[in-house]
Amino acid sequence: RDASQNEAVVRKYLKDHYFFFHADIPGASAVAAPPMDDPLEILQVAQFAAAYSRAWKIGIHAVDVYYVRGEQVSKQPPSGQYLAKGSFMVYGRREYVRHIRLELAVGCRRDGDVYRAVAAPPKSAPLLAERYVVVTPGNREKGKLAKELAEKWGGCPVDEIVAALPGPSRISEEGRGAPMPWEEVEQIFATW
Repeated sequence: RDASQNEAVVRKYLKDHYFFFHADIPGASAVAAPPMDDPLEILQVAQFAAAYSRAWKIGIHAVDVYYVRGEQVSKQPPSGQYLAKGSFMVYGRREYVRHIRLELAVGCRRDGDVYRAVAAPPKSAPLLAERYVVVTPGNREKGKLAKELAEKWGGCPVDEIVAALPGPSRISEEGRGAPMPWEEVEQIFATW
């Protein structure tokens, strides 16, 4: 969500055959994901990338997102040019997912004695959180909304909820899920 995190995502997780997603707006987060063929999966990852872009903070409700293979992403600028920290050159053809609606599910899950805040595309939220809200860009300050949600959910750390919220938001819906065990979530991400 910032230049340092973008650098870390690309350095640690982006492999040549993986996909690199980025909202088509300066100041967007880098998102790395294993290759996928399912258009619904591509849409969900694009939606996640869009949510953590500057578009949320400035109140835009839809943005285009592009994706490329990891091998097309480089820290090497053309001769005589400079790349700022967190910036990358993308070479070759980009695939676009157009008009992605900015919305994100933020929820809370309990695993034994541990409470965790989670953020995901809305369609994935029931698999990750017992209770969640779907948020869109709005005028509710992150800190105030996070405090309200932490009180409502009981146990989920306010600072984790603040970190999960992309910016000023409004709640568009609330939901409940039956999350998969945390060990399964860890196994999925361990293969990345």
